Amino acid sequence: MLEDSLKNFLRSYLTSRDLGDDNTTRYSFAVVRLHDEATQQVIVYVFGRQLVRERRMHLFVLTGDASSYRVIGRTPITRLPIRILASKTKGWHDIGVWVQGGGVQPGYEAALPFDGNQYPGNPSVPLARQVKGRVDGRW
Repeated sequence: MLEDSLKNFLRSYLTSRDLGDDNTTRYSFAVVRLHDEATQQVIVYVFGRQLVRERRMHLFVLTGDASSYRVIGRTPITRLPIRILASKTKGWHDIGVWVQGGGVQPGYEAALPFDGNQYPGNPSVPLARQVKGRVDGRW
């Protein structure tokens, strides 16, 4: 089952990178198609008491199948909402995330473009860019 394999992957990944996997760690996920190929991706938002306290809420973009995943994006300091934007970079949809706090006031939506290998590791520095005006996308 997708959710069980995803939970096992995340638990192992978070623990091995000391990103926190205490009993308050939670995640929400969506299966999406970021590229025009048959493979689907999974967008995961991980949060919990330890992660919030350390301002390390994470957006993960995973590709693979129900038994194996590969991280193609790990972006901390993101906030909800997360959107799949209509715009594309290198054939992959850009991902919109909310950025606010830690000196960023007021907040704004940042577009995370795919660089051919992965999505950016920080939504507040280039390659990421601030979304200007109305941009089509889906939640």
